Amino acid sequence: MCKRIVCLVLLVLMTSSISNAADVHWRGGSGNNLWTTPGNWEFNKVPAIGDNVFVNMPEARAPNGPLIQDGMELKINGLSCEVAGEPTMTMTGGTLEITDYIWWGDDNNSHGIFNMSGGTITVGNEFELGWGGGTGTWTMTGGEVTCGELIIPTGSGAAGELFLHGGTVNVGSQGLDMTEVGMIDVGDGTLVLDGDVTATVQGYIDSGLITAYGGGGRVILDFDRTNPGKTTLAAAWTGVAYNPNPKDGAYHPDTWANISWSADEAAVSHDVYFGDDFEDVDNGTGDTFRGNQGETFYVVGFPGFPYPEGLVPGTTYYWRIDEVEADGTVHKGDVWSFVVPPKIAYEPDPADGAEFVDPNAELSWTPGYGAKLHTVYFGTDYDEVSNATGGAPQGTATYSPSGPLDREKVYYWRVDEFDAMSTHTGKVWAFSTPGAVGSPDPANGAAGVQMTATLSWTPGETATSSEVYLGTDKDAVRNATSASPEYKGSRAAGSESLDPGKLDWHSTYYWRVDGIGAAGSVKGNVWSFETADFITVDDFESYNDLAEDDPDSNRIYLTWIDGFETTTNGAVVGYAELPLTEHGNVHGGLTSMPYSYDNNGKYSEANMRLLYPRDWTQEGVGVLSLWFNGNASNDPEAMYVVLNGTAVVYHDDPAATQAATWTRWTIDLEQFASQGVDLTNVDSIGIGFGDKNNVQAGGSGKMLFDDIALYRPAVTAVVGTLAGLADVTVADDAIVSFRYEGTEYVVADGDLMLGTTTRWYIDPVTGAETLWADGDPAPAATVSGTSNPKSGDVGSNADNFFFSIPGDADNISSIDGIDFQQTVFPSLSDTFFVFERGGNDAGTFQAILADGSVGEPVEFAKAADGGPYASTGVANGNQTAFGVVFKTSVPVMGVRITASGHDTLSISAVAAP
Repeated sequence: MCKRIVCLVLLVLMTSSISNAADVHWRGGSGNNLWTTPGNWEFNKVPAIGDNVFVNMPEARAPNGPLIQDGMELKINGLSCEVAGEPTMTMTGGTLEITDYIWWGDDNNSHGIFNMSGGTITVGNEFELGWGGGTGTWTMTGGEVTCGELIIPTGSGAAGELFLHGGTVNVGSQGLDMTEVGMIDVGDGTLVLDGDVTATVQGYIDSGLITAYGGGGRVILDFDRTNPGKTTLAAAWTGVAYNPNPKDGAYHPDTWANISWSADEAAVSHDVYFGDDFEDVDNGTGDTFRGNQGETFYVVGFPGFPYPEGLVPGTTYYWRIDEVEADGTVHKGDVWSFVVPPKIAYEPDPADGAEFVDPNAELSWTPGYGAKLHTVYFGTDYDEVSNATGGAPQGTATYSPSGPLDREKVYYWRVDEFDAMSTHTGKVWAFSTPGAVGSPDPANGAAGVQMTATLSWTPGETATSSEVYLGTDKDAVRNATSASPEYKGSRAAGSESLDPGKLDWHSTYYWRVDGIGAAGSVKGNVWSFETADFITVDDFESYNDLAEDDPDSNRIYLTWIDGFETTTNGAVVGYAELPLTEHGNVHGGLTSMPYSYDNNGKYSEANMRLLYPRDWTQEGVGVLSLWFNGNASNDPEAMYVVLNGTAVVYHDDPAATQAATWTRWTIDLEQFASQGVDLTNVDSIGIGFGDKNNVQAGGSGKMLFDDIALYRPAVTAVVGTLAGLADVTVADDAIVSFRYEGTEYVVADGDLMLGTTTRWYIDPVTGAETLWADGDPAPAATVSGTSNPKSGDVGSNADNFFFSIPGDADNISSIDGIDFQQTVFPSLSDTFFVFERGGNDAGTFQAILADGSVGEPVEFAKAADGGPYASTGVANGNQTAFGVVFKTSVPVMGVRITASGHDTLSISAVAAP
């Protein structure tokens, strides 16, 4: 290849200019896969600027290849893999700055696999997938790559694949070059190329080299519209709106917006949804539906339009466009978002929590909305930086600390913004210099961490031991000492890990590691992670392709026992050729399980023996969830899950094997328990097709499976009438007890409420939800009128139905923000009652789950519109109290009600003790 010859000539002519460069090979074996661990590299040296990095077999065989994650800021000259086999590399965050090249899959029979879900890579010259008989596969679900040239593959490459399922690839002036064995599949990602190269790219699309959603969508191509002066490729599912403006996730530097989109060719009109709550926009609840229209634009944040007072700085807004065809068919669109920049400084560089920051780095940030002057505070003590005042303002959004910074330290900084009216105090950011404790695992900010996770880190360069702190209070962890409950002990050098024991379900944890050395302690940064709201059964991430006789072998078919080489079981797990698992088409993570079935006179079943989890009742779980992906060309076969080899549950769809997209299947665990399975001791799980007890001639096909996990039961709820209401007891014009379907209920009073703040107020401008406590003055009216809540009708006595708010002529409460209520009871219940005067409200109920989150909204209508209200027979003044019952599928701790009407709803009742 000509570029290699040029490089060799340059090496001869310019040896002195690169005398410090080195070839550095990945060796692994240090106990973690982190790029920043010296022991993972040849010569015990982490690659630096000027180095050429080789990620080769067998050391980089999955899952042992390098990992780059949040906080890592890395610089090298080149990156390649060139030895036969399948070296694998993963990037979830951080930055990788490459001066010259990426040559991925760079020699005969080398198949390099790169999985990228986050972070940023910049490449000065070519980004090449496949050369010299090699193959490069690059899968992106997030992150950003910027390069001078993109080549997929070279003329001598066996193949090159870019799965752009998320994130962005930016290509410079050298452009895009593809051969007939190259492929780009665009999903939720974006490809941006300098200049107008639409003709070239359209040729690749027409040739089938560029596809969208694996062929299930359309490629969207434009020049100078999405990105000025650039060609942009994106993808959309057929039938939906696309090309949002502002771009999804963008900052929009104004308090009004004219949002627009491109319509599907079959659409005759568009349903517009807009609001500041993702769930409401996604579900179409609240006031987010803005109407149906023919135009492909919509104005917000302007008088006479939604948010007439203007969009609020620092707020994320969500919007959705559903396309409506002439026959009324509606295609639900994606939920897009944009952010009005906050008034405080944001987007710090180095990023908050960054590691290995150059001691000579210049700090920068994006100024807050309307900022004119900036005041910077900088130091090594968090409290001093957090509390500092009186700094000198400056006009530029950069700051250079004096002198080179010390190695092996954490630095803190804060930027206050002045907008000519007010000073807006910034957040305290942190970064660490080379040599400091770092590379946390779980990564800083990680979510979905298992409750049984082990923590690990890279020690400080002068540390002889590490002290570890862990807790759920960030400030407590930051300030903890060895005498604090957050202190979890010391670890000697070489033993940088901690088993904290079982962590709490779906909780945020903070942790800190201090390096202890001869010169004293070096206090570490505070990291965080969030535990999962599920228990993983198998996410398929741990499997590798090592030979069976290798002590580290973890081939997938050694765990999932199939029917290979049997005459009765047609299941085969894994591919026939390496890699055994699927890396391009996954639901979550980087890997999914391939599964072939052949039911020609057979059944098909693969089973996994469980080590953990075996107790399928822990943490209140009650649902088994798994994701599958089939193909329209598959033969339809009944699909089932089997526990303990005997208890079988079939999928409701007999043609589920033909589902061509990732599809979730949830199974109530009671379906297994009713067949005799002891859910506290589940020893195996299997996936099968057909009926092994009644084998018949059947079909065949190929499936993918991913993310098998246990969840707490999803709450379903219904609204019903109070037809069974009887024996109503009234005291002081208020219902105090009654009987419903044979059970006596008492209306909750102060003694039964948790706390004294149960009514919420939503600010009409900011949208902020504020608790309105007993005795607080009434909030200002959101529309004309006055608010006169009666004494005792807020706080601990909010349950009294004797609550009235004068309304407008349109029957909307003068402070309809106060119609948003949340009531919590002291014990779990599955039945809640609401009483109101006249049955005049419409709105939604949401169950308050045991962990404080809320379930899906369930709508109800006014009594006059056929709603579920039933008369209680109790009158107050000229209006009768109407009631409605809200029942959930599992006990929950309360109910959240959103309604607008003449009279506010009043809550509620619990079963009598």
